[in-house]
Amino acid sequence: MNAIRDEKGRFKAGNKASTGRKSIADELPYVEQLKQNVSAEQFGKIIAKLIEIALRGNLDAAKILLPYLLGNPVSKTELTGAEGNTLEIIVRYAENN
Repeated sequence: MNAIRDEKGRFKAGNKASTGRKSIADELPYVEQLKQNVSAEQFGKIIAKLIEIALRGNLDAAKILLPYLLGNPVSKTELTGAEGNTLEIIVRYAENN
Protein backbone atom coordinates (compact mmCIF):
# COMPACT_ATOMS: atom_id res chain seq x y z
CA MET A 1 0.00 0.00 0.00
CA ASN A 2 1.16 3.52 -0.73
CA ALA A 3 2.80 5.18 2.30
CA ILE A 4 0.61 8.30 2.05
CA ARG A 5 -2.60 6.30 2.48
CA ASP A 6 -3.97 4.33 5.41
CA GLU A 7 -5.27 0.75 5.35
CA LYS A 8 -8.65 1.97 4.01
CA GLY A 9 -7.03 3.88 1.13
CA ARG A 10 -7.65 7.32 2.67
CA PHE A 11 -4.95 9.98 2.76
CA LYS A 12 -3.01 9.98 6.02
CA ALA A 13 -3.04 13.24 7.99
CA GLY A 14 -0.19 15.64 7.29
CA ASN A 15 0.86 14.38 3.86
CA LYS A 16 1.14 16.81 0.95
CA ALA A 17 -1.47 14.94 -1.11
CA SER A 18 -4.13 15.38 1.58
CA THR A 19 -6.71 18.15 1.19
CA GLY A 20 -5.97 19.22 4.74
CA ARG A 21 -9.64 19.72 5.49
CA LYS A 22 -10.76 18.81 8.96
CA SER A 23 -13.35 16.12 9.55
CA ILE A 24 -16.98 17.16 9.96
CA ALA A 25 -16.74 16.42 13.68
CA ASP A 26 -13.74 18.78 13.95
CA GLU A 27 -15.57 21.51 12.00
CA LEU A 28 -18.79 21.42 14.05
CA PRO A 29 -17.53 23.71 16.86
CA TYR A 30 -16.65 26.35 14.25
CA VAL A 31 -20.03 26.04 12.58
CA GLU A 32 -21.71 26.45 15.96
CA GLN A 33 -19.65 29.58 16.65
CA LEU A 34 -20.73 31.03 13.31
CA LYS A 35 -24.38 30.29 14.06
CA GLN A 36 -24.11 31.93 17.49
CA ASN A 37 -22.24 35.03 16.31
CA VAL A 38 -23.71 35.80 12.88
CA SER A 39 -27.40 36.64 12.72
CA ALA A 40 -29.57 35.80 9.72
CA GLU A 41 -29.62 39.52 8.87
CA GLN A 42 -25.82 39.76 9.01
CA PHE A 43 -25.49 36.62 6.93
CA GLY A 44 -27.84 38.12 4.34
CA LYS A 45 -25.63 41.22 4.17
CA ILE A 46 -22.55 39.06 3.68
CA ILE A 47 -24.22 37.19 0.81
CA ALA A 48 -25.43 40.46 -0.75
CA LYS A 49 -21.89 41.84 -0.63
CA LEU A 50 -20.51 38.66 -2.15
CA ILE A 51 -23.04 38.92 -4.99
CA GLU A 52 -22.15 42.58 -5.52
CA ILE A 53 -18.44 41.74 -5.74
CA ALA A 54 -19.10 38.82 -8.13
CA LEU A 55 -21.21 41.07 -10.38
CA ARG A 56 -18.25 43.46 -10.63
CA GLY A 57 -16.28 40.61 -12.20
CA ASN A 58 -14.49 39.13 -9.20
CA LEU A 59 -14.03 35.48 -10.20
CA ASP A 60 -13.18 34.36 -6.66
CA ALA A 61 -16.53 35.63 -5.41
CA ALA A 62 -18.29 33.92 -8.32
CA LYS A 63 -16.47 30.65 -7.56
CA ILE A 64 -17.83 30.79 -4.02
CA LEU A 65 -21.40 31.51 -5.10
CA LEU A 66 -21.90 29.34 -8.16
CA PRO A 67 -21.62 25.89 -6.54
CA TYR A 68 -24.25 26.95 -3.98
CA LEU A 69 -26.55 28.30 -6.69
CA LEU A 70 -26.09 25.62 -9.36
CA GLY A 71 -24.37 22.72 -7.62
CA ASN A 72 -20.96 21.42 -8.56
CA PRO A 73 -20.46 20.44 -12.20
CA VAL A 74 -20.99 16.77 -12.95
CA SER A 75 -17.70 14.99 -13.51
CA LYS A 76 -17.90 12.64 -16.46
CA THR A 77 -15.31 10.09 -17.50
CA GLU A 78 -15.43 8.29 -20.80
CA LEU A 79 -13.59 5.01 -20.96
CA THR A 80 -12.28 3.80 -24.29
CA GLY A 81 -10.34 0.81 -25.49
CA ALA A 82 -7.01 0.79 -27.29
CA GLU A 83 -6.48 3.78 -29.59
CA GLY A 84 -9.79 5.32 -28.55
CA ASN A 85 -11.93 2.49 -29.89
CA THR A 86 -15.05 1.20 -28.19
CA LEU A 87 -14.37 -0.51 -24.90
CA GLU A 88 -15.84 -3.98 -24.59
CA ILE A 89 -16.46 -5.38 -21.12
CA ILE A 90 -17.10 -9.09 -20.83
CA VAL A 91 -18.44 -10.52 -17.57
CA ARG A 92 -18.06 -14.24 -16.93
CA TYR A 93 -19.61 -15.89 -13.90
CA ALA A 94 -17.90 -18.84 -12.30
CA GLU A 95 -19.96 -21.98 -11.96
CA ASN A 96 -21.02 -22.88 -8.41
CA ASN A 97 -19.99 -26.45 -7.59
